[in-house]
Amino acid sequence: MKMAKILTFCGLLTIVLTMTAWADHTDTDVPYAVTGGNIWFNTATQTVTDCDEEVTEAVIPKTIGGVAVKEIGTNAFQFRLNLKKIELPDTVTRIHYQAFYNCFIQDAVVIPGSVTHMAENVFAASSVPHVTFSDGLSNIS
Repeated sequence: MKMAKILTFCGLLTIVLTMTAWADHTDTDVPYAVTGGNIWFNTATQTVTDCDEEVTEAVIPKTIGGVAVKEIGTNAFQFRLNLKKIELPDTVTRIHYQAFYNCFIQDAVVIPGSVTHMAENVFAASSVPHVTFSDGLSNIS
């Protein structure tokens, strides 16, 4: 019985430490204010990397701090359950693995024609009423 409790505790600790690591931002990550909080943008990679849990509307601009927004990073919006709206600019060319994993998004999502590559499981385990894919998309993993 004690061993089971220890293993359960170790498992929970691993999950907490992993989730904490997701929240870490690099020196090149900058916050950008949206409704309810911030999205985080890496100026070096031109990638949206994270989203505050409280964000309800993420209208992503074409540029942040004078740098073009080109990619939506792996797990950038994962586990966001209060998103009413996501708008991607026509500067985004790639959407990475599980970018919107396990999200609840109330409005339809439009993938702009500039997106040429979408990785696997972009919307896995998510609730989205409708996703529109534009003509530019040439590769869905």
